[in-house]
Amino acid sequence: MPSAPNCNQPEALFFDDKPLVRAASQTTLANGAFYLDYARGLIVVVDDPTGRKVELTVGFFAFESFARDVRISNVIVEKYASVAQKGAVHAREGVGWHIEDCEVRLNSGSGIDVGTGSVVRNCDIHHNGQIGIVGNGKGIRIEDNHIWSNNTKGFDPAWEAGGAKIAVSDGVTFRGNHVHDNNGPGLWCDIECRNVLYEGNRVENNHDVGIFHEISFDAVIRNNVLRSNGVGGRGWLWASDIVVAASQDVQVTGNTLTVAAGSCGIVLIDQGRRAENGREYKTRDNIIRGNDMTFAGAPCAGGVSDTKPTDPNFAVIERDNNRFDGNTYRAPRTNPAGRFVWGHEVTDWEGFRRKGLEPTGRLDLF
Repeated sequence: MPSAPNCNQPEALFFDDKPLVRAASQTTLANGAFYLDYARGLIVVVDDPTGRKVELTVGFFAFESFARDVRISNVIVEKYASVAQKGAVHAREGVGWHIEDCEVRLNSGSGIDVGTGSVVRNCDIHHNGQIGIVGNGKGIRIEDNHIWSNNTKGFDPAWEAGGAKIAVSDGVTFRGNHVHDNNGPGLWCDIECRNVLYEGNRVENNHDVGIFHEISFDAVIRNNVLRSNGVGGRGWLWASDIVVAASQDVQVTGNTLTVAAGSCGIVLIDQGRRAENGREYKTRDNIIRGNDMTFAGAPCAGGVSDTKPTDPNFAVIERDNNRFDGNTYRAPRTNPAGRFVWGHEVTDWEGFRRKGLEPTGRLDLF
């Protein structure tokens, strides 16, 4: 982010297990900051280090290998100078790694980087500089983890930061995780993800989208509890608990949402995005059914096309079998109309239903 131009410099300094902010120059030093003077081989600080535990990151990773079937369990992995998009535990080039019952914290880039056959289970993953978990491959399982307060160094959440992001993968399972207070999305699969299951997760207070399925394909998002996501000020319909963007064949069902004031519940977004080969992703054949949404403010949900009339995707939201039905929207009586979007039109609850949406859904006012 513009506010954190040094986010991708991996060296970090800790006083008593708390990271200091890296200053761009010695002249900008202040309390709680440090400057690395490479020319003189000095660490420069304002705060007095006397009597305190002082640590500088040195190693770039704790574990990295092409080996198969590695098991890492019951260890703390902390304070590694991992670079962006690379983990202190780096399993991406291996196959069948199991990382279980570990605490992974205070690393500069990603905490854990997964690959084909990786299992991350029952780990506490927090306060990593960029993101908790990142990676790609086949048959990845991320289950029963506590993933919280990641992206401490100010990476742009719209690029890659926050809780967990998997890309270019087939057969990904996010199940039973508690994902909260990350500076970015909570759970995210992006770019050609297929056969993804988001199930039984508790996702709350993340600054960006709670569950985000982007430029991808077949997924099921079911039986998750989401609360107050999208509160970081990104705005527009990105301030939502669940977003399906430029993706198709996604079922969103049985989820319980508590939506912050000014944010949206479940949203489909199409922007006419294209793959490198020119193929256009299409937000189509998505079913949003049987979800329960409670809004602190005006209700907000639907599908939006952010394209020009000349774009082949201009009418994809309305035309290509996207359906909302059987969902419950609970909202204060002071905000009954709400903001329901469909295609290029913003309407209210009755206008949403006149478009053929939510024939068995209901709006309950309290």
